[in-house]
Amino acid sequence: MRKDEAQKVIEIIFECDGGCKYCVSSLLDLFIANFSEYEDIAKKAFENKFGIGMEDFLSQSHKEHSRKNEP
Repeated sequence: MRKDEAQKVIEIIFECDGGCKYCVSSLLDLFIANFSEYEDIAKKAFENKFGIGMEDFLSQSHKEHSRKNEP
């Protein structure tokens, strides 16, 4: 995959479920796992779109999910 193709895929990912940042982060995580050479581009795009680093968002959302599932 070329860089311009990766950017197009990332743009498509940002449209999933109306741009839901939870959905986008999950799909970007999968994209990064398969195309690690484009990790920086994907993470920068996430931060530009949502105003928070993807790793910070994933950490924050994981904590929130854990609290909801506590007895």
